Order: sequence, then structure tokens, then C-alpha cells
Amino acid sequence: MRPEPASLLREGVSPVDADAAPATTRPTSDLPQETLDYFGGDDLRAHVFFDKYALRDPEGRILETTPPQMWRRIAREIASVEPTAARQAEWEEKFYWLLDDFRFIPGGRIMHGAGNPKRVTLLNCYVLPVHDDSIESIFEWMKEAARTYSLGGGVGTDISVLRPRGAPVNNAARSSTGSVSFMELFSLTTGTIGQSGRRGALMITISDSHPDVLDFVRVKRNLTKVRYANISVRVS
Repeated sequence: MRPEPASLLREGVSPVDADAAPATTRPTSDLPQETLDYFGGDDLRAHVFFDKYALRDPEGRILETTPPQMWRRIAREIASVEPTAARQAEWEEKFYWLLDDFRFIPGGRIMHGAGNPKRVTLLNCYVLPVHDDSIESIFEWMKEAARTYSLGGGVGTDISVLRPRGAPVNNAARSSTGSVSFMELFSLTTGTIGQSGRRGALMITISDSHPDVLDFVRVKRNLTKVRYANISVRVS
């Protein structure tokens, strides 16, 4: 009976599938062989780790090829707040044991960002409010969202503060285009800022009492609009 991957890891052996075909007969892959071997030849799982979480240097060269290397980086970074080198070493090993073999899986931004010398966030999600019903507030939101996306975070916001379609305005327009009209701007901001092979994530909500709520729920009927956001009605 073949040992399980966890026991192989504890013995310091990569969990290569002993029954797998020789490397020369495997389908070609752009992954390092040790990455593919660790995931038992599962190209999809290996790519998720390699593309989203493996550490790279400033020139983009890969520094980690297997999860144990990632776990060591995370454990060392978390333990670095301890006051002495001895305590850091002690807690690094405790944290590594917890992470080893996926006993505990932290948030994706922690796996990507802990110990990463780049300026990145360790939080997955942020709530960024549209502070008031004004052009200045709308474009301030876009600036804050763009910065959050550039650091790897996702955003949630509510547009209930914006006036409904047809409401009077105090500018050159005759009336407001409505809260829903700004969703496309928010969506395009989200889709434009890259995050190491992934786009930003956005959730837009609106109150069920807002006059634009029906326009809101119908907006995605046009498949070319608001492509980079999820939407949800906030029930009172």
C-alpha cells in the first residue's frame, strides 16, 4: 500500500505518484516538474498554486515551487513579531506545523502576501463606501478602489446614497442618469487594475427601497455591461 502524501511530506519525500507514467509520456506542461509532481500530476491544482500564491522575485522569477516552501515563508513572517530570535524560531515551527499538509488554510491574500517584499495587502476584502451623492465622492471611490485592487484586495460597496434616475441635479444636465449608470464605471475600474494574473473583485449592493432597484436587478441582462462586478439587493 502506497503511503499518503502527508506521510511522504513528513519523511521529506515529494509525493510523486508511483503509478504515474514516466515523465517522457506525460502531457507537456509549463510548470516546474517538482510543482506538478507535488500535486500528483494535477495540472489545474498545480497552476492555482503556481500562478496565484508562489513567491517571485522583483523580476518575476519563481522562488517557490511547492506549498511547503510557501508555508515556511508564511510561518517565518508571522513569527517575526516575537521579541527574540529564540522565540521567533520556536513560533515559526509551531506555525509551520499548523500550515503543513493544509491542516489550516489562511486567506488567499495571506498566502500570497505574508513575507512578500512587494507592497501587498494581507486582507481579502474591504468595504469602501460612496460617502455622498456627488461627482467628487464617486471619483474618490474609484481612486480608493483602484489602489485597493493594486494591492490585491477586493471591494464591496453600496450605491443607495446616489440619487435615482430622473432626479434633479444642480449642474449642466437636466436630470440625473441614476445610481445604476455609475455601476459600469465601478466595474471598469475593477477590470482594469491587474493583480498578478487576476482581476479585482467587486460586490455592488443597493437598498430594496431605492427607486432604481428594478434597473439595478436588470442591469446584467446586457451581457456587455457591469462584467467585473457581482450585484446583490440589500433587503431591509
